[in-house]
Amino acid sequence: MGGFQRGGCIVSREHAFVALNVVPSAFGHSLVIPVRPDVYRESDMTPEELWHFARAKEQAFDVLSHMIRATPGYFIDLYRKWASDEALNAKLPCASRIEVILEDLEQGTFDGAGNVFENHGAKAGQMVRQYHRQIVPRFPDGVKGGGEAFYRHLHPE
Repeated sequence: MGGFQRGGCIVSREHAFVALNVVPSAFGHSLVIPVRPDVYRESDMTPEELWHFARAKEQAFDVLSHMIRATPGYFIDLYRKWASDEALNAKLPCASRIEVILEDLEQGTFDGAGNVFENHGAKAGQMVRQYHRQIVPRFPDGVKGGGEAFYRHLHPE
């Protein structure tokens, strides 16, 4: 499959992103982190090294925020591509969050992925409701097995 999963983390080489379960009790869905190891100049991280690095962070939001700040132009281009790809958006539990972060990046108001929920409280509530209504029913594992089910959704066999 060209990727692997451990715990709540998925690394997919084909799709070039990591999906981490983020505070399931609070949000009940995953954070998608694009993988570009050269963002971290101190080493050329392999996907497994990136997994350990991300898991070592107190919150996965810290990782995403750091990566976005390091290469904002890259993420603007990437998020624009994601936001316009209806087929991909149908697979992403956090498609609405991508639109929110993209809006902040384009307006120069991005101050950390974690603050997306503080700055867009109503939008965050809408995303959680949308996730539970539209995404969870697709996966028999429900929220607890969401990571594994999401991986199988991306890698049907």
